[in-house]
Amino acid sequence: MYLPVKNIVKEIDLKPNDAFLPLFECIVNSIISLKKSKQLTKEDKKIQIQIQRGELPGSLNFDGIKTIDSIMVIDNGEGFNEKNYRSFETAYSDLNKVYGCKGIGRFTVLAAFHQLTVKSTYKDDGEWWYREFYFEADKEIVPIKKAKSTDLIPKTIVHLSEFYNPNIKDYTAKSVNDIAESIMQHCLVYYLCNELPRIELIDTDSNEVAVVNDLYDRLSKEREKEFEIKNQKFHCYITKQEKINNRKNHYIYYCANSRIVGNGKSIARVNSLYAYPINENGKSYFLDVY
Repeated sequence: MYLPVKNIVKEIDLKPNDAFLPLFECIVNSIISLKKSKQLTKEDKKIQIQIQRGELPGSLNFDGIKTIDSIMVIDNGEGFNEKNYRSFETAYSDLNKVYGCKGIGRFTVLAAFHQLTVKSTYKDDGEWWYREFYFEADKEIVPIKKAKSTDLIPKTIVHLSEFYNPNIKDYTAKSVNDIAESIMQHCLVYYLCNELPRIELIDTDSNEVAVVNDLYDRLSKEREKEFEIKNQKFHCYITKQEKINNRKNHYIYYCANSRIVGNGKSIARVNSLYAYPINENGKSYFLDVY
């Protein structure tokens, strides 16, 4: 059976809230690649994200922030060795199922960007290699180069180019700090599990830089506890975050394989005492339970 990539992509309907989902997919892939790498210490593991801007959004934008045209995600993880490349060729691959991956993230990327290009230097069976290819809906996977590498440092560059989806493009007109905040929320479980590498975000137009890890300093891990229901053990993290935007609810998130599953649910629906923020020393806080 042959399942064309363009048919899968057509079935993906990205909403405004999904504007950065392709980026999140790439970041999680990099985190997993770094988790699988045996060559680096935790302190040496790093992800750099470079944002390249395009045009101003069609809707009114008082900040004058342009939409995103392309994104580069660079990491020093395991890379596209033969096993990972074969997995990329396989729709719904279960290679990384143990990490919570469903094998469809690359199709989500093509629902927003015309092309995904990979340049990867990696070590496989004791030898260093360089692999380059691109991926798009019509031509699917197109190999460009595979050869022995004189570079002996792992490095993978994933380039998402030509953002085209009109339903969500205007919603990418966010500042570096806002994008970093979104990444922080999406990757919070990795932080709580002490599995988050250093993540840097760079706007190549403005040269603004944000380090996602620094944003976690605003969080205070208030409490950890374990409990059991029907012989099944659960681990619970409770964090407290200062109210700095239009947020109105305390949330509970369900997690598995170091990832948040589904959307957060308001705790106030269970207990009306949590219909308002917590006030301490003149400041307002919200709880997030994972």
